Amino acid sequence: MKQGFVFLFAALLAGMVYAEIIVSDDFSTDGGFWNPLFSASYDLSGGKMTLSCTEATGYTWAVRVGLSQADFTFSVTTEMSNAGTNARAGISFRTQDNLDGYQFYVYPGGYYIATKMVGNVPENFFNNRLQGNSFISPTVNRLKVVVRSDTLTFFCNDQRLCELVDASVTGAGTVGLVVSGVVTVAFDDVVVEDGVSGTDGLSFFEDDFSDDDLFGWKNYAGLGTFELSGEKLRLTTPVSSNFAVLVSDGNYGTGDTVSVSTSKISGSGNNIYGPLFHASFDTAGGTQSLQGYAFCIVNGSSYSVLKFLRTGVTTLFAPVLSTSILPANNQFKVISHANGNMDLYINSTLLRTCTDSDANKFASGSVGVIGNGNDAAALVMDFDDFSVSSQGFVPVEVSKSRGLVSTLVPSLSASPNPACGAFRLGLQNPAAAVMTLSIHDVTGRVVHSMTFGKGVRLVNYDWMADNLPTGLYVAKVTAAGRSAVTRLALVR
Repeated sequence: MKQGFVFLFAALLAGMVYAEIIVSDDFSTDGGFWNPLFSASYDLSGGKMTLSCTEATGYTWAVRVGLSQADFTFSVTTEMSNAGTNARAGISFRTQDNLDGYQFYVYPGGYYIATKMVGNVPENFFNNRLQGNSFISPTVNRLKVVVRSDTLTFFCNDQRLCELVDASVTGAGTVGLVVSGVVTVAFDDVVVEDGVSGTDGLSFFEDDFSDDDLFGWKNYAGLGTFELSGEKLRLTTPVSSNFAVLVSDGNYGTGDTVSVSTSKISGSGNNIYGPLFHASFDTAGGTQSLQGYAFCIVNGSSYSVLKFLRTGVTTLFAPVLSTSILPANNQFKVISHANGNMDLYINSTLLRTCTDSDANKFASGSVGVIGNGNDAAALVMDFDDFSVSSQGFVPVEVSKSRGLVSTLVPSLSASPNPACGAFRLGLQNPAAAVMTLSIHDVTGRVVHSMTFGKGVRLVNYDWMADNLPTGLYVAKVTAAGRSAVTRLALVR
């Protein structure tokens, strides 16, 4: 525990930014803060705001009145139902009186788009092309945008989707909730923070495949089949040499460790399989091509690192025989370093350290699993206990059964901070579960704790630190198995 908090303080002191919550709306009451535009209306019931649209090319929009922000973090939970033609749910921000501003939408099919509004006319950043991401759910999503000057960073379910730079609208403006196409969307737990938070997205992802779906994953190019079987991920490749690829989108890079366990069920000897990392999907020329690396067992007894390029597939080194490779069950691990080195392990044995000496190399990207059969037989593989994580302490708790950060993660803010003795802690508990607050000194020792009963969503808690020495402390809030932390600086 002490070692964990030492790592935590190192992360907090490395430049993490904390912001004060200025708007927090769980829609338990109607305070008259939301203005539906163009004669639209909304329904407020059951602790949610519901907006509906019945036209495939129309939209329904409500903006928050009395709030104008330039740099901020804005997040909300959306739940889509009755989705029809062009259905999408989204948020608007930096909206000016002439309706210039920005909008961000997700679609039930797993796509998103960011739009610049010029006089209420959309100009899409991606040339009218939707972008796919495996972390977008068909129904419930937590959307977030971090706005810093001309830099806009978009998230869904805590995973970073993209970062765009645009200086068209940099002034303060309103935020809003918007739906488009034929759809009904229930919005909940709006949070606007005066400032910006981290923009890296998830730094940890794991899946033991014990759930009943593959949310967080997508089948690249649709080759082969991936299904859950006996709390494992089963891959059945085509009867061909084409690769089947399952991807979890992200931006994992140097300093990360990717690991997965494999069991070969059937297939001939000349197969290739293993974990994919630093992957991306080049869409130049209108076609999608995989780029990245795969650490693979080759033909049952050798290993290599494959490099995928738009022009084809090559290897970083010729396949090497290893007695550490077993006929059926193997455990892969690859560690990426800032200097470009990759440590390759199979069954806990370090086989070699390699690097990509080519100028065209990949420093970060998505992760996944990969395999191919041959013209004689398909390859059938089971994958289990997939994970990607930083080598340092990661102050984010992940649902092992779901394989993703929960959309009901609690949040925590402090004001003033630094403080001379009294901190007001803003606690948010979207899950409405029993919530505990603990405050720790630099050794990890608990110096204060408090428990809040089930059903409490928002708390402003005043913590008096009069009898404690000056220095740094960490406040941690936990609810429904999820945690959030923030740094407290006590001064005199």
